[in-house]
Amino acid sequence: MKRDLWRAALLTAFLAALFCLVYGRTSLAAWSVPVQYGGDTVSFLAYLKAARDGHVVPVAATFVPDLGAPYEASWNDYPRPQKLFFWLAGAAARRIGVFPTANALLLLGHLLAGLAFFGVARYLRIRPAWAASGALAFAAAHYIWFRSLAHLALSLCWHIPLDLLVLGWCFRRHGLPLRSRRFAFATAVAVVAALFNVYYAAMLVQLLALCALAHLVRGSGRKAVAPILLAVLVVGLFALESLGTLLYPVEHGRNLLAVQRSYGDLEHYALKPIELFLAPPGRGLFRFGSLATGYWDNARGEVGSAYLGLCAVLGLVMLVARPVRGLLRGRPSTFPPALAGVLWVLAFSIAGGINGVLGSFGVVLLRGTNRYSVWIVAVALLHVVGRLSRGTVGTRWPRLAAVLFAVLALLDQLPGIATRSEVAAQEQAVATDRAFADNLEGALRGRAMVFMLPVLAFPEGGGIRQMPDYEHFRPYLFTSRLRYSYGTDKGRSREDWQWRVQAMSPSLMIDRLEGYGFSAIVVDRLAYPDGGTSLLESLAAAGRPVTIEEEGRGRAFVRLVPRAPARLPASAPRPGEGWYGRPQDEGLWARDARAEWLFDNASSAPTAVTLAFELMAATPRTVSLHQGDRQIGSWRLEDTVRVSGLRVLLPPGESRLELRSDRPSELTEIGNRLRMAAFAVRDLEMTED
Repeated sequence: MKRDLWRAALLTAFLAALFCLVYGRTSLAAWSVPVQYGGDTVSFLAYLKAARDGHVVPVAATFVPDLGAPYEASWNDYPRPQKLFFWLAGAAARRIGVFPTANALLLLGHLLAGLAFFGVARYLRIRPAWAASGALAFAAAHYIWFRSLAHLALSLCWHIPLDLLVLGWCFRRHGLPLRSRRFAFATAVAVVAALFNVYYAAMLVQLLALCALAHLVRGSGRKAVAPILLAVLVVGLFALESLGTLLYPVEHGRNLLAVQRSYGDLEHYALKPIELFLAPPGRGLFRFGSLATGYWDNARGEVGSAYLGLCAVLGLVMLVARPVRGLLRGRPSTFPPALAGVLWVLAFSIAGGINGVLGSFGVVLLRGTNRYSVWIVAVALLHVVGRLSRGTVGTRWPRLAAVLFAVLALLDQLPGIATRSEVAAQEQAVATDRAFADNLEGALRGRAMVFMLPVLAFPEGGGIRQMPDYEHFRPYLFTSRLRYSYGTDKGRSREDWQWRVQAMSPSLMIDRLEGYGFSAIVVDRLAYPDGGTSLLESLAAAGRPVTIEEEGRGRAFVRLVPRAPARLPASAPRPGEGWYGRPQDEGLWARDARAEWLFDNASSAPTAVTLAFELMAATPRTVSLHQGDRQIGSWRLEDTVRVSGLRVLLPPGESRLELRSDRPSELTEIGNRLRMAAFAVRDLEMTED
């Protein structure tokens, strides 16, 4: 036991040194910079900062006061499990900072992966040298390096060897006794699985269900109880931790646009079996020539992480070899439970597999099933080191063979070592963002609000031109009192005002934002074809020139003069029948001569509102607005007409107002396409009298 503790300590030290070397984090200054910085990593860092500020709490709903201005951001429509983990990580970040904490969490993922594998291997009586070699191969798996900080929730796959041990106990013919120490340990493992990534928890539940089914088929219903209880524990604890998010739609209504998934996504992000054996460009010892080039040049979806590594491939071959050899000789051998688990993972994860079948019935929650390749890595490595450990008993150089195995794994799986110039580039990017944020916060007083342009949906907004997704979070990472318009979950009508303001002329945009109490506009130049020059010149012509220009002309800060008292953005009705789905620069186009707007009056009495909007048409026509059989207004359109001060009385519940044209729709250029259209509406706002 003491020797194994020393071996585990040496393994931990080696993995820590390896991590620092690969990522170039060999000094305290380098540790203050995240190992990745951009895209999904920025979103993760924003989540960690929100946790540091005390806004992420287990079980409770999540609101972030510094985002979603002038309201507060709601992070309850898009699934965000692992709240307990981030709550603890936030506590660490308050002591050592967000960026060092992020790096430490990633390092911890590697270390725990190695320790968990080593512990399971030694429990299975695999010889120490082989247990350590397998642990090193799993902790340095290509999958973990590839996911890295951008997908830290996936990089924290360390508990999978423990899951496999529990599954092995549950599958045995004599089952897992409920009053045993093993069941107590299995309960702890189930708790850990429930509190980490939902993909891994979902696969554990599936495999536990298969264990229970196997016992039921054998006629041992009592032995099926343990895996069933463990599965229920995982599901129940996951639901409890996410209770605030699960209850949020009950009070506020469902948000169908926050998580947009389709059957096509399941195919797009499914596990492609060829990727298990084909290392992505720049990785692996074997490149497979034109086969690899032809595949990776045309690969689509979430690709590149599924490569098993040569050592795991060897384990998979050895796992399959015995039953295949028995079948070929006409003497079928016992089917290994580990192989059954691998086959289930493949059957569930591959394109057109079980997950795809479920998707055809509308169950599209587990989109990225390529992520289940790490389960195959863990199974294959445990199998291969177990076989080689037994196979080298009595040989002259067993430890040397284990060392060569570990060296092969590292040479095949390690990414390129970060150069000084790469680390310096990360440090410079962080320094640039910090300087811009410091200037921004220094120029504004108190809890000033900043409007971020261009408007971008969150999460999974997709980026705009050269501006990657989540870029608007960068200033937020470095400020402590400013409030930003970006960052609330998409899909609810409360935030529609941002798109309406973005579509306004610069002078009207300034007027609206200052009326809402905003003190600044930040423009990300990378999102505009001309680098934002025309927009910034128009803002300057309207009396609001650029105050701060970021180094490298990445972002520009425009100071506004907020008015007091500030008012909240006016709400707007919802488009009903008769419109094209996506607004264009001219506004929302009507397909036909009639188009509806839907109004909601939540009160029990009629409510008087005032409407304001712009109308335009490609050809002259008259457009009128009707509430039932009553005409409210009529306008002759030669070009664009601005309508304001139009009073309407809304009855309780949902109301429908209809715009009608005296001429049918005609062929019109809309968004670089010719379509049949009648008229367009822009900047529609509603205020209560």
